[in-house]
Amino acid sequence: MFIVRDTPPVFEDVAEYVSKSVIAIAIGTRDDGSPNIVGTGFALRRAEFFATSWHVSEIGEGISALSKDEMEEKGLIDDVFRIALPDGDGYEWREIESDSLMCSHNKDHDVCVYRIIGVEIPPLQLLPGDQWSWGSEVGIIGFPMGSLLQGVVLRPYVLKTVISGGLELPLPGGHKRTPRLALGISVAGGFSGGPVFSARDGQVVGMISSQTIEKDELGSWPAGISLAVTPYLIRRELRRHTKKTDELIKRCLWPEFSGEED
Repeated sequence: MFIVRDTPPVFEDVAEYVSKSVIAIAIGTRDDGSPNIVGTGFALRRAEFFATSWHVSEIGEGISALSKDEMEEKGLIDDVFRIALPDGDGYEWREIESDSLMCSHNKDHDVCVYRIIGVEIPPLQLLPGDQWSWGSEVGIIGFPMGSLLQGVVLRPYVLKTVISGGLELPLPGGHKRTPRLALGISVAGGFSGGPVFSARDGQVVGMISSQTIEKDELGSWPAGISLAVTPYLIRRELRRHTKKTDELIKRCLWPEFSGEED
């Protein structure tokens, strides 16, 4: 939560505070030498755990499956996984080895939780439950795709909008639905996985999942709206991934560990 003060916090201060918990996610290196940004993520309350969108991790898996010729066609020279961590006034890229990365995801809800061994930055607090307020002001932080939008010093972009409403998004097939927040702004590619935070105190009220287009396979949508995953879904995946990776690490350290404790 944002530091409590006697006077109401200024949005710029809240955004700066939140930015210290946000990472850029890149898969591969572009032929101009720049990391290929595919999305955004943010630190969760437990050390080494980060949230992002399922489709961001899916992009990475797709790139890793490409042949060398297919990579060249996309303007990539490798499939290295990198994250950019807050470092002073900017961000510093760090290459992450596969044996330091664990992933858990839910495709239907577009949630992915990474555990990146040895990487810790200040965490953000998820809003308890899903107690969002219609019309409340929120901020969004993300790293848009494309090297032209990044200067010499890597920094995220910050947007400000309001929660326009909530909906149950139908999933392909029409038999299931997943909750989403509707935001009164359109976001660029690369913002996926970025936190939607309270402009008042910096708590995470959602995570960017997608933007609407006028018509897709699910029906007609108003343009200019972005959709965000609710905190409950992020929290649920964090609990599941925490248990799974803790058991995996214990098995690596103590082969006799069975997954059941006294």
